[in-house]
Amino acid sequence: MRLFDRNRRQVILTPAGHTLLSHARQVIAEADAIPAALTHTAALRIGHVSWLPPQLRDLDEPAVDIDEWVLPSHVQQDRVAAGTLDAAVTVSLADHPTLTQQLLWSEPLPAITPIGHPAASRGMVPAAELTVLIDRDEHTWGSWNAWATEFAHQSGADIVTTTTTTNGALTGTGLFAHCHRLRRPVLRCARRHTATQPPDLITLAVTNPTPLWPWVLATRADDQRPTINLLRHAAANTMKQP
Repeated sequence: MRLFDRNRRQVILTPAGHTLLSHARQVIAEADAIPAALTHTAALRIGHVSWLPPQLRDLDEPAVDIDEWVLPSHVQQDRVAAGTLDAAVTVSLADHPTLTQQLLWSEPLPAITPIGHPAASRGMVPAAELTVLIDRDEHTWGSWNAWATEFAHQSGADIVTTTTTTNGALTGTGLFAHCHRLRRPVLRCARRHTATQPPDLITLAVTNPTPLWPWVLATRADDQRPTINLLRHAAANTMKQP
């Protein structure tokens, strides 16, 4: 089958050559579209710290794959920036040069105190009467330490520095132990836990001001894939009010 005619001046496609060229261009165009199609349909890998809104976890479009590594906010944001995660739900940190942080929920944090403390009968405690715990382990607690220190400075709350290895963690049974030891209202850490609060401790609302922990969706600012934009849109629609 002849695909072209040649003479001394030029080469001309035959009808069969035109047909083959048309099909070849179509095949090349479809091949070029494969990476974009795979990017559009591949599940997004999402990391988190301890809270992940079900509206994002259970999305049908785009599909999401929840990363099993539960790590501190600053570590998760670094993973997003490096491209090992597509997005992460973290606390809002100082502006990252390559990330966009989209507010999801300003979570009001309560305090806990022994039942015998005067604040227990009021059911609330002013922030200036709080104790805010920070930990010497910056790798694990750096995000919390930065936020808690700023809140304490703005509200007049006391700061107590602990060491996880000797005093227990800042959440769960460690937090309860700190409250028992200090015998005064202690701000509850935003990190989730499954420990049951002892009956001799009571939960209090915090006022003047109310501590608001800012959960955000962190994505790369230059990532404009359709799936990422769908995720951002879903996040905007699920934003919770304090």
